[in-house]
Amino acid sequence: MKLWKVALWIATGGFIAWVVHHDPLIYAIGFVGLVVFVGSGWLAFWLAGRIERGFQVLAERRRENVFRREVLDSDEE
Repeated sequence: MKLWKVALWIATGGFIAWVVHHDPLIYAIGFVGLVVFVGSGWLAFWLAGRIERGFQVLAERRRENVFRREVLDSDEE
């Protein structure tokens, strides 16, 4: 099971138990679940952005290499 699903279940269970019992331990469990859920979502978006930027850099380098090859080929002729 994915981490965000586990965190969502913990947060949901903590909220339901908080509504029913009003126990400070339940507050802590719900808060930890919520932090893990939000943190894992933030981490996923951050990693996706880094991966996307990496692909953009690779594409730019590839374009520069093709341009350099074309310039070198035209100089040789």
